[in-house]
Amino acid sequence: MTKRELTLAKWGFVLLYININLGRWDILPDFLGIFLLYLSLGEKYRVADSGTVSMDRQPVLRKGGAEKRLIPFLSILGLDYLVHWFISFTFALEILIVYVVRLYVMYTYFGILVERIEAGGQPDVADRFRKLRIAYVVLWAVEIISEVLSLDWILLALVFALIAFAIVLFVQLGAVKPISETA
Repeated sequence: MTKRELTLAKWGFVLLYININLGRWDILPDFLGIFLLYLSLGEKYRVADSGTVSMDRQPVLRKGGAEKRLIPFLSILGLDYLVHWFISFTFALEILIVYVVRLYVMYTYFGILVERIEAGGQPDVADRFRKLRIAYVVLWAVEIISEVLSLDWILLALVFALIAFAIVLFVQLGAVKPISETA
């Protein structure tokens, strides 16, 4: 990952995982976190045979693969978070759909992180992100199930598990060494 991608991803996760409210307003809105994660997909690179990194600076929408499939889901999630930032309402089906969309978005985003970290020559760090990806899916699936079944005792334990996950995520993001952006 380039330094720019890494910085955008770190701030995107900070905005997604840290909520500071003034009244009913979240001063670190989740929709900005989603937007920063979207921007962090802005560059794609490959490692050339000579060992140098070449940058492909095409817009995200012109790329194929996981990045292109992720764009509509990031848009849906960001739009939902933006609407909820302005208007407070709950609708059970919408909550379930957003949970499933967020699960897909994060699973795919972690996969993209793994690919880019591996391409940057850090297979040990990429392996840790693979494990974080699995942990995220398990935690998020438990949260979806406990919300649907109204199991409050699981939700309490899940809060502590998600806090621990966020701490590990931030530590692991700090371990990623950005590649140089020489084209």
